[in-house]
Amino acid sequence: MKKLMVTCALLTCATVGAFAQNSKAPGKNVATAATPGQPAPLTPMSRPANAPSPEQMKLNFVENQARAFERQYGLTKEQYKGIYAACMEHINKQNEMEAKNKQMTTQDYEKLLFEKDAKFKKVMNAAQYAKYISTRTKPVPQPGPSVGQQK
Repeated sequence: MKKLMVTCALLTCATVGAFAQNSKAPGKNVATAATPGQPAPLTPMSRPANAPSPEQMKLNFVENQARAFERQYGLTKEQYKGIYAACMEHINKQNEMEAKNKQMTTQDYEKLLFEKDAKFKKVMNAAQYAKYISTRTKPVPQPGPSVGQQK
């Protein structure tokens, strides 16, 4: 019985030891090591040289959003320009509020949406705006502190 227990213990140690070995060369940074044939993984601090800047990402987002509205609601070029400007202003105000408050409340976000909707109403015709309102998603209320709880 002792031999069986010793044999099992040795097999367990050998198995654990085999899986615990690092397959990478010593001294090599595991975060930057890549599997052969695969690109190196991105870390939060590393960005490829050809990656868009945050400003460019914002412009791309607004462009894509305005193009989607153009296709979905059949906007003219003038309407597209107005929608693009409203979307850009909405994103800029949202970024400013997030920079100041670190986290927007539901009321802040609803106020921004109301302002954006007012601009959309000026730009779109009645049928387009009615279709926009019917397809627009409503903000989901965020849970706040319970009654009697302090922040």
